[in-house]
Amino acid sequence: MNIYSVYWLHKPEYTDIYSQGYVGVSNDPTRRLNEHKLASKSDKNPHLARVLNKHHIIQSIIFQGTEEE
Repeated sequence: MNIYSVYWLHKPEYTDIYSQGYVGVSNDPTRRLNEHKLASKSDKNPHLARVLNKHHIIQSIIFQGTEEE
């Protein structure tokens, strides 16, 4: 059984998960963050990659659970 994480990528001063930053789901959030940073090379999400590489962004885990949860 895999454990999945709902994560929030955001600037430290951001407080509103609904309108600031980026929310994603992954079974390996650290690996996924690195994939986001490299996305500019593959054009999957170049805007997010530029933000991650230009600004101080933190990753907060919002929820962890099974895929069904």
